[in-house]
Amino acid sequence: MPPSPPLGCWLIVLALLTPWIPAGANPVSADVAPDDPVAAAAFDSDTLGPKVRDAFAAVHRGLSADALLADDILLHAFDRRVRTALATPRGKPPSWNPAIDTFAARWMLLRLRKSGQLDVPTTARVAVALNAPPRDTYATAAEIAARLTLDRFGGSLDAAMCDPPRRAHFDAEAARLTAGLEGLTPTLLRAAALGLRKARRLRPELTVRIADWGRTLTTHAAADLIADPQRIPRVPGVYLFRNAQGYLYIGEAKDLRVRLTQHLGGEGQPALTAHLGAVDLNTLTIELHAFDPESNGRLTAHRRAYESELIHTRQPKFNVRP
Repeated sequence: MPPSPPLGCWLIVLALLTPWIPAGANPVSADVAPDDPVAAAAFDSDTLGPKVRDAFAAVHRGLSADALLADDILLHAFDRRVRTALATPRGKPPSWNPAIDTFAARWMLLRLRKSGQLDVPTTARVAVALNAPPRDTYATAAEIAARLTLDRFGGSLDAAMCDPPRRAHFDAEAARLTAGLEGLTPTLLRAAALGLRKARRLRPELTVRIADWGRTLTTHAAADLIADPQRIPRVPGVYLFRNAQGYLYIGEAKDLRVRLTQHLGGEGQPALTAHLGAVDLNTLTIELHAFDPESNGRLTAHRRAYESELIHTRQPKFNVRP
């Protein structure tokens, strides 16, 4: 397979072909949280900041903000402290919206850390249970769960860890991907995802964020699609092959059913067919990013820009790097 053009070329093409998106517009989904959760919750930053800082100092046990964010027990203790601190002078609990205010308080914690205003010593190390599996046995699952969450909701991993609905979505995906792995906890999976973010392994995908092409995301076992190809939509899109070891191959097609039927039937590119033939189909998962055929997703240049960025950030094993 010939090498793809550099990612920058595709982004330039996409920028030229994609309609302008006004500042503040949400180009992906109505489920994406606002850029500033603190403002959305109508909190005053000067008031909320010190209370968040004090709550963190009271409960963090010497651990970092990321470690607190990964641990449900510490995080819920932090949430309660903030809520109590925001009570009125007479002790009346504030009107607290869990879906908005909890997100805002957690977000303020990360904002303080990033701005250097979280002046609380964090010298303790996270204690890992003796029966915990090695991180390399579940880091890939944490990455895939994070990507699935970001694809579904948009935003950043920090937002996904702070926002209760997105956090629950990550937990569910991570648990499904690691079913049967003994000694693994949601805390370990969240910590692994945050570690990938810190190592710049979860870079934002600009093309994916602006591609409002009536996108539908679905995940299928390869064996199911082989048994019933009718489950594959006949629309343009991008497809991702993956298994427990990570992403294997990413491609784009004008007609997903035609292209995937070729791949799964051994009639696709010879090199890819050989690679996939060595993979146990019972472990192979296919993720579909299907686009509205009347949208810009019908244009080859747009799909290739989307495909190229996914190859660049997710590093599938069998693709030639863009």
